[in-house]
Amino acid sequence: MTPPLIRVVVPLEIVGASDEVRTLVNRFTVSALRLLANAGAEVGVVDVSAAERLPVESVCAADGVLLLGGGDLDPALYGGDPAAPNLYGVDRRADDYSIAVVRAARRRGVPVLGICRGNQVINVAAGGTLYPDIADPTLHHGVAPEPMFLDETVTLVDRSWVGDLYGTERLVVRSGHHQAIRDVAPGLRAVAWAGDGIVEGVQADDGWCVGVQWHPEDTDGPAEDAETIIKSFVGVCTSR
Repeated sequence: MTPPLIRVVVPLEIVGASDEVRTLVNRFTVSALRLLANAGAEVGVVDVSAAERLPVESVCAADGVLLLGGGDLDPALYGGDPAAPNLYGVDRRADDYSIAVVRAARRRGVPVLGICRGNQVINVAAGGTLYPDIADPTLHHGVAPEPMFLDETVTLVDRSWVGDLYGTERLVVRSGHHQAIRDVAPGLRAVAWAGDGIVEGVQADDGWCVGVQWHPEDTDGPAEDAETIIKSFVGVCTSR
């Protein structure tokens, strides 16, 4: 059987990011690539921060698209406050490209999985909005001097892809975000929730498009989470 080609869309250069954030993005990207390869996928990285990138339609000729984390989305894309506190790594050029990839992939029926920033890109691409800075982020990321990423319990919606995949109502995940989905876009539905009511996952009503706000690719998190979601996504892409 020919292995599925999965394009991994990620900003490898983040403007103004701290060394800690750069290290995390690099580690998570390497981990995601390893997990995809171990699950039998052929992987192609698309650095959305690069000067030269593949044409969007070429990216969407793959069997699947995985969008990873990175800097914050430009608030202008969803009517947010450009002066919101704690914004970092905003790269409108990378945002526009990522959104175009999601829209083109969905038009072509290519499976799309978004993680962290990728979850937010999916929502904004479909017309949804974000909280540019969560009022009380303590459930969602560590506060200095504690580590940025922490364990968070999310509630999964029954009869959703993530709910059926894990077969449980509550799931402990690795989380580290200060932005989140506010208004779920038309054509998407919330499939995971945090304890404070923040949306932690979405799924399209038509076609295969899923986003999760947490980081299954975090090697400090539960190994079964990474294996479950990445392997299952590769399976979806294989069966196209």
